[in-house]
Amino acid sequence: MQGATMLSESFSEYAALMVMKNELKDDIKMKQFLKYDFEIYLKGRGSESRKELPLYEVGDQGYIHYGKGSLVLYALQDYIGEEKVNAALKEFLNDYKYKAGPYPTTLDFFAYLEPKIPETLQYLITDWFKEITLYDYKLKEATYKLQENGKYLVTMNIEAFKLKVDSLGKENQSILHDWVDVGVYSDADEKQLIFTKRVLFDNQTLSFSFEVNEPPTKAVIDPKRLLIERIIADNVKTVTEVP
Repeated sequence: MQGATMLSESFSEYAALMVMKNELKDDIKMKQFLKYDFEIYLKGRGSESRKELPLYEVGDQGYIHYGKGSLVLYALQDYIGEEKVNAALKEFLNDYKYKAGPYPTTLDFFAYLEPKIPETLQYLITDWFKEITLYDYKLKEATYKLQENGKYLVTMNIEAFKLKVDSLGKENQSILHDWVDVGVYSDADEKQLIFTKRVLFDNQTLSFSFEVNEPPTKAVIDPKRLLIERIIADNVKTVTEVP
């Protein structure tokens, strides 16, 4: 049955990630764990010899139900709250455990999940589960200026694209209306995240400005590495001072 491995393997991988998250309580270390799942997914889709399926239709494709599935569920709990994802999982499992056929599908799970997602984030079900969506964000420029109040005004200029991928691997640009995290580090090693904010990406060219209390060193798009991008290196840039 298409989607069956999302209900088993993706759920179990998500549970493992959440155990680590709650034990470590460290977004930097979690980003390192997530990097492994990103590599599984991106390498897998790069060598796919048949066709890539959306997550909710996945069959025996480990790079999707392990790599992508765990990433999507982990990102979802960050966006809507761990308690809401866990509640949907609990209700779904309680209603179907020990039952004989017909067995539940991913669409049955969505019936429990969708009511817990705010209207502004309902697009995540389509983009992350029902379609194949990739992101291409680039931080073009990051500057700061010391303010009279002693704070630092950081400005980020961003180029953003969202891509939909069909079953043959063809990519098409999609309309942007996505909530994305941006942030600022106070160190070159990207370990001290002193500011983060979820902002709306609704254009290919974007500019955001905000004040921080400490001298900024680097600016970043998606600091927790929640979104599936093929190229992550251009998400971060050294912040330069302007007069």
